[in-house]
Amino acid sequence: MCFQKVIKYEDEKKKMNYLKEMNDLEEIFKEINKNNYKFGLLFCLNGVFLDEAEKVKNKLDENNFIEARFFDAKKELFVFYDGEKYKAVLTNKNEWKKDRICRPYILDGKFQEKDYLKNSNIKYIKVIEFIGYDEDGQAYVKATCLDGVE
Repeated sequence: MCFQKVIKYEDEKKKMNYLKEMNDLEEIFKEINKNNYKFGLLFCLNGVFLDEAEKVKNKLDENNFIEARFFDAKKELFVFYDGEKYKAVLTNKNEWKKDRICRPYILDGKFQEKDYLKNSNIKYIKVIEFIGYDEDGQAYVKATCLDGVE
């Protein structure tokens, strides 16, 4: 597995994110299993799936894959395909302790109409917004990651 620190952040965020290149879905599976993520959100050509990480992992297919997020209360793995390689952004939420907002978002639309949450009681997804400040002191959302479900 090829590990590269390719994203540079100011001191407060250096440990929060890093990018990891992965050659195939097997490497993604190993990363998911190694970290015991609780939930997964998968975007693919044939639908969107939100469920326990193991169930979502089983739906990963190279022919349909767009992107995926695997997460728990401490970390998130965001996986995408850049046209040549799979890449993953690993986020350690505990490294960014200040200036963050956690918002619950109601799952509606397709999540309620189809089978996406058929065997689930999930109604909300929690998102952390990490706040940054520009040179004028204006706040903006610098990064986001999934935090949990309700």
